Amino acid sequence: MIRAVFHRSGQGFCAVCVTGHAGLAPQGKDILCAGVTSAVQLTANGITEVLGAPATVKVLENEVAIHLPNPPDSASLAFLQALHLHLTLLRQEYPQRLSVMEV
Repeated sequence: MIRAVFHRSGQGFCAVCVTGHAGLAPQGKDILCAGVTSAVQLTANGITEVLGAPATVKVLENEVAIHLPNPPDSASLAFLQALHLHLTLLRQEYPQRLSVMEV
């Protein structure tokens, strides 16, 4: 299962951590893993490369974490909000394979 945990701050989400695999198909052929990975990469690159925000991005074997600076700028907050929306919509299609939580 893929788990996405979004951390809230006063203004919105300040961080996200995505771990796991969907297990729909063999590695490299799993459309849900590919979709989630692409969305997370777009978010990380949009925040760090396009906006130039000093966010921290950690990439491990089965984990990606994005932490916004404190205080975060509104554009970076919007990127995390969009990722949350996207993953929430995917969860509706794959409820047994994708978990989206807020803490």
